[in-house]
Amino acid sequence: MSFRDKFKTNEEYNKYFRNYREKNREKIRIYNREYNKQWREKNGYHNEHKWTDKNPEKIKAQRLAQYALRNGYIERKSCKECGNKKSEMHHSDYTKPLNVIFLCRIHHTEEHRKLSPHKSNILR
Repeated sequence: MSFRDKFKTNEEYNKYFRNYREKNREKIRIYNREYNKQWREKNGYHNEHKWTDKNPEKIKAQRLAQYALRNGYIERKSCKECGNKKSEMHHSDYTKPLNVIFLCRIHHTEEHRKLSPHKSNILR
C-alpha cells in the first residue's frame, strides 16, 4: 500500500499536504533553498551570469531590440529562411542593435554555428 493510497479522495490528499506545508513552513523553506542552490550549481546558473558579465554589448543590443519590438519600433517578421511565424531576432552586428534579421529557432542556431563552428550550443 503506497502513501497515496491512504487517502480516499484527492481532496483528502490535498488537505493533508496543505496542512503539512503550513505546519512545516520553515523546514520546507530551508530544504527548498538548499535544493535550489544545488540545482543552480549543477545546471550552470552561474555560468550564464558569467556570460552576461563578459558580454555587456550583446546584452545591451538584445535589450534595445526587445524594447523596440515591444513598443512597435520594429515589427516581428517571419523567418527569413523558411517563413515560420515563430521567429527570433538575430544580430549580425551588435553595434547596430535595431538592425536585426528574424529567424526561426532552427535557422538561428544554424546561423550561430556558421559564425562559431567550435561552439555546439551557442543559444541558451
